[in-house]
Amino acid sequence: MTSVRSGDRQPLGDAHRAEAVITSDLASVDRIASVVSIGFFDGVHVGHRAIVSRALDHGDAHGLRSVVVTFDRHPLQIVRPDAVPPLLMTTRRRAATLAATGVDLVVVLAFDEHRRAQAPA
Repeated sequence: MTSVRSGDRQPLGDAHRAEAVITSDLASVDRIASVVSIGFFDGVHVGHRAIVSRALDHGDAHGLRSVVVTFDRHPLQIVRPDAVPPLLMTTRRRAATLAATGVDLVVVLAFDEHRRAQAPA
């Protein structure tokens, strides 16, 4: 399935963008102006793709790097383990699918008690 950004753009993941970097090492990520989408994105469904597409459009319009941040496990596994929905994708497949949307960077963070308690910075 190919997703298309709004307007007359090429399909997401087209040749004008370099291949996305996937990392779990937040310390290695350059601190530069970016548009960032944060979520679990299980299934990378049409709604997720719309969010990423909008971020790509905004980044393109303003010369910003596009970044998707996701987590290594569903946050409910920590917050409410009794309410975790069945997962649609492995973390590796989700990261690769997100990278294929055309973003510049996918960051996969550990979601644990430390992340849960982390204050916004």
